[in-house]
Amino acid sequence: MSKAVFEHLAMPWKVVLEINKILKSNGLLFINTLQTFPLHEKPWDFWRFSDEAWKILLNRWNGYEIMYSNMEFPCRVIPELNIPDWETNHEAYLLSNVLAKKTGNYDEKLFKWDISIRDITDSIYPKEKI
Repeated sequence: MSKAVFEHLAMPWKVVLEINKILKSNGLLFINTLQTFPLHEKPWDFWRFSDEAWKILLNRWNGYEIMYSNMEFPCRVIPELNIPDWETNHEAYLLSNVLAKKTGNYDEKLFKWDISIRDITDSIYPKEKI
């Protein structure tokens, strides 16, 4: 179970592969994260997830079956600039959730990302306390 963490992961696609390695067959994975929410814990606030995002991150190719996903707590984004089209035509939700089942192991030859986070950024999260 992960709650309000995935938006802070620099590489969530790597994390779902690592979870697959330790999750037992038919094991369940529940992720609750943000869909629309103010930035926080910068600079380590990278992502927002729709219910469609889970179909990309958790699929048969990397060993998952989505059992349920949704977005909850409808909200409105009110930009500082007047953009009338945004008033009624765009959905927004505070949270996005997914429940997935591990269906098998993934093929490590197909899914690789051999770049360390240290190669991309010098910052760390959570911030070290002095």
